[in-house]
Amino acid sequence: MKTKLVLKLSILLVGLILVAMYRNFAESGGMIAAFNSLFGISKTPTITWCVSNAVDVLWTSEEVPEKLKSLEMSELRGNYCELSTETIHGVDLNQVQWASLAESSGPTGIKTVLEWNKELGLFRTGGLPFKSSNLSRELVDK
Repeated sequence: MKTKLVLKLSILLVGLILVAMYRNFAESGGMIAAFNSLFGISKTPTITWCVSNAVDVLWTSEEVPEKLKSLEMSELRGNYCELSTETIHGVDLNQVQWASLAESSGPTGIKTVLEWNKELGLFRTGGLPFKSSNLSRELVDK
């Protein structure tokens, strides 16, 4: 009789622990990330820095690798006007020095500028700073 009671209580205790672990995992966002990676869903935030219907995209920095400078205009618009972004951690954005990297112009003469800080791997457009590891890697590869 006592062994049945101990067995039932231990099953209930294990069940309670599993429910608590599941709840903690579900609330932390880990479960959503696990399901998204399982089914191949990626919700990477992006930013479009070029003007709508960009006519021209030019690299304005001398530090851009030659392979990027030699790309066709359609490749530049297709591959570099919309950038994947990440959050910025541990940087005082008021102290960052920005340099011009690229600019785009539209059919009506509207221009936008993409700025960067090479050392920190940060970018800014329209006053909005962001981090893009993909673009940083491509700019460093020579």
